[in-house]
Amino acid sequence: MKKFKFIFIGTSEFAAIIIDNLIKNKWQPLLVITQPDKKTGRNQIFTSSPVKLITQKNKIKILSPKKIIEVKSQIINVNPEFIIVSSYGQILPSEILNLPPFGCLNVHPSLLPLYRGPSPIQAAILNGDKKTGVTILKMDEKIDHGPILAKEKITIDKNDTTPSLSKKMAELSSKLIIKTVPLWLENKIQTQTQDEKRASYTKIIDKKDSLIDWRGNALEIEHQVRAFLPWPGSYTFWQNKQLKIIKAKIYSDNFELEPGRVFKTEDNEIAVATSKKALIVKKLQIEGKNPAEDQDFLRGYPQIIGSILH
Repeated sequence: MKKFKFIFIGTSEFAAIIIDNLIKNKWQPLLVITQPDKKTGRNQIFTSSPVKLITQKNKIKILSPKKIIEVKSQIINVNPEFIIVSSYGQILPSEILNLPPFGCLNVHPSLLPLYRGPSPIQAAILNGDKKTGVTILKMDEKIDHGPILAKEKITIDKNDTTPSLSKKMAELSSKLIIKTVPLWLENKIQTQTQDEKRASYTKIIDKKDSLIDWRGNALEIEHQVRAFLPWPGSYTFWQNKQLKIIKAKIYSDNFELEPGRVFKTEDNEIAVATSKKALIVKKLQIEGKNPAEDQDFLRGYPQIIGSILH
């Protein structure tokens, strides 16, 4: 089997699944580049990226520069044929993009030119899309803009959350890389220019984006709950405390209540009225407490029934 001379650049869990699969398929990178360790959690403990953890386990050389231009000489020294980039978290300057003869190949979790930018998986769930996909493109200096080498579609399950869909898309991405890159190196792929008229963009998700507006409809809110799991989480306020909605489903029976009013269904479930239909809350977490299933929460906080969420 031919050994490919490449560098892998990535940070997130999505990228970690890809590099792990490549290594399992005998695609051993010369070098891995990831973001520096960051403080996380309440105790602000320095934590390594998922990509770094996989790389260390496989005893591959790894670099974690604050800015990738700092390691340009190390990239030149290993002389890669190509570079694979996936959810790295930094923009690559032209000085890096132009180093390998076969370019920097980005794995993006959407069917480009749809959903360029940092949150394509969340966007697909938020918008209620039935399908999404992954794209391999040759990077240029614009975000998710370069010519396309390959695409593959995937169905979004009605219960998919960002973590579950991300895992499926990372597995699909790994297979697409293994299938596509050898053809690219043999000059057997005709790239496709992206249609700028069809381009759409996603944004960096902020905590304020995940506050639930009960004046919306139940379907939109259910999409939000799945899209914003695990971070930033979808939340509302009850008795001046933050209440996270972790799992929910649509309640379709007729009722006449104002948006945000909590009621109990005929099956003793917690439901919240919206402008159209209602949301049955299956799992939730009140500030300062652990997540709880609906029936456990009701036993501890029966007074939530009849109250208003804001």
